[in-house]
Amino acid sequence: MPKRKWKNEWEKLNHKLKKLERELKRVRRNSNGDDDAVSEEKQEESGDRLETGLFGDELEDSLFEDQVYQVEDEGLNKDAMTGAEITMENKEEEIPPELDGSIAEILGADPTAITQFSDDIHKDLACRLEHIATKGLSKETRKELVDKFLMPANCTKINSPSMNPEIKAAVTETVIKRDKGIEMRQKQLGGAIAGLAGVISKELLAKDKNSERVKQLMDVCRILCDIQHAESVIRRNFAIFSIKKDLKEHLVNTKIDKFLFGEDLAEALRTAKALTKSGTELKVRSQVKPVKPPNSHHLNYKAPAPARRQQGPPRSREPANQMTSAGASSTLQPSTDARALVEAIAASSKANAPPLRLQPEHTSKPHPDCRSIVRSALLRRSVPPASIDIMLASLSNNSWKQYSGALRKWQVFCNINNVNFYEASTPSVMLFLTEAFYSGCQYGTLNCYRSALSLILGPRISSDDRVSRFFKGIARLRPSLPKYDVTWDPSIVLNFLGTQYPNEKLKLEELTKKCVTLLALATAHRVQTLAKINIHNIEHFSSHLAIKIPDQIKTSRPGSKQPILILPFFTSKPEICPSKTLITYLKITKSIRKDNNNLFISYQKPHNTVTSQSLSRWIKMVLKTSGIDTSIFSAHSTRHASTSKALKCGVTIEQIHKTASWSDSSCVFGKFYNRVIIQGNDGSLAKAVFEDVN
Repeated sequence: MPKRKWKNEWEKLNHKLKKLERELKRVRRNSNGDDDAVSEEKQEESGDRLETGLFGDELEDSLFEDQVYQVEDEGLNKDAMTGAEITMENKEEEIPPELDGSIAEILGADPTAITQFSDDIHKDLACRLEHIATKGLSKETRKELVDKFLMPANCTKINSPSMNPEIKAAVTETVIKRDKGIEMRQKQLGGAIAGLAGVISKELLAKDKNSERVKQLMDVCRILCDIQHAESVIRRNFAIFSIKKDLKEHLVNTKIDKFLFGEDLAEALRTAKALTKSGTELKVRSQVKPVKPPNSHHLNYKAPAPARRQQGPPRSREPANQMTSAGASSTLQPSTDARALVEAIAASSKANAPPLRLQPEHTSKPHPDCRSIVRSALLRRSVPPASIDIMLASLSNNSWKQYSGALRKWQVFCNINNVNFYEASTPSVMLFLTEAFYSGCQYGTLNCYRSALSLILGPRISSDDRVSRFFKGIARLRPSLPKYDVTWDPSIVLNFLGTQYPNEKLKLEELTKKCVTLLALATAHRVQTLAKINIHNIEHFSSHLAIKIPDQIKTSRPGSKQPILILPFFTSKPEICPSKTLITYLKITKSIRKDNNNLFISYQKPHNTVTSQSLSRWIKMVLKTSGIDTSIFSAHSTRHASTSKALKCGVTIEQIHKTASWSDSSCVFGKFYNRVIIQGNDGSLAKAVFEDVN
């Protein structure tokens, strides 16, 4: 008889199980039932023998593990099934049949399958990589590797993006530190990407290209670049969490480049603020109607306790018929003593109460008064009121005008960004200066803003290392350059003025303009100094005129000497001699001067004192008539032209420096001419300028 073939392993085992059960029944029927213990022992021995003999260890491990079979009486029906048979049949029904190969392919790979590994790498390489992955690199080694792989010039965006200065000024220190840590990891990733990119680039340029190797390296690069992008997104999310809610949507829409929120973030913020402001203006405000209190109270309502009457002198009771209408009205109105008592109590409560935090006055004014704002700021800083006027006198009117414009812009910034006008933080000030920088302001304008804010916020703004570093960056990005690259030759103007001679026959307008222009060229001083000349401070000498300036000017400093203007006599060239022209001007204006002691007066009635703006306008008219391009050069260019001509004619910088009244610590002239500044003044500047005329 041929050996039976089984369809599967399960059918074979099931057949053996049934055969075993029949053998067990036969052994039990043949055994003696007198001694249950002996029968049970024999039953166990026969069971062990059959289990070991028929199926071996395999059946014991797979089928009979933790299974208990209960045997009924010997008279059981042959067709009845034991508990073991029921259990095995239930297990047989629970296990589904295996799927066909095509169906399994449709469902996909089994996710519980064991992960497959690639081919083994070199054992020396494996031990080193595992050590670095578990222990990490040292700080020195990490820095050396990062510095080793520089970014390609045409692919700089694979490196770690920097945080925008606007965002950095708005977030907290915790966010900045956390961002710095992620940025350092991104720099390592950038170095790894740059190194792999270099290997791929060399492989692409090789003659014998290995496509499989290039593909594998490129896949690694793609994975690292994706990790780099994910880290940038994490940094953005941390920063956006600390930003105002109405700006978050605009920040999310920005693109990542060399900055975390893009190079055009300033423009995006301005657009966001404009949209928010427009939306607020267009939004219809719903009028909320006041809710009337209900007439009836709820069931748990408890009425307030009646007010207790304070103890006082007993009141006299009078009959009702004795109270007149006047007496009734007097009881309804408080007496004079009672009113005075209430006012005294209110005054004492105000005196003992802590000072109220009043709303700044500037919020209701479109254009704040600069002096009143600084006064309020000084009062907040506990400056005695009697000392404030003295402190305010330390600034000139021109400085107040400049600071007024700066504080007006600061007010607008505070209103938009909900910043406290008098107690703003340093990051808020830096954000204000950053917006002004991106709007086109130069270094001098931003420095003026900083000085104005220091008046109301205190010296911490100027002494803060972050602000100092910020201004050093501005000096590099937008350095302060001289107003003129070239200057005009004073000989052109002097030759023109030489044609206006003799001075006695000139009109008062012509003589006035000639005199102020000659003084500007001879002294190299500002028109502010010329406007402060007093006729009583002019001293006559045989060789020159000396003019003292006791009033405060721009170059005045505590402990420094006031300037003395020296005007030599030029006997060889009387037509352009500034001293003779000044003497003639004093003679002609003596009759119309009256009690006016200022040197320059208006050439039109009523001949009042003129300001420095009028002097600048007169000088500019002379320059234009002489042929100087006044669209480029202003009246102040006379200071530049005369000093440059003196230097060209051989006058030492010491003489120029002293004559033009530059301070000892000033480096303006020295930087412009690249010379060292020393002291000295003997009138040589004026001699060089006027004697060199052809």
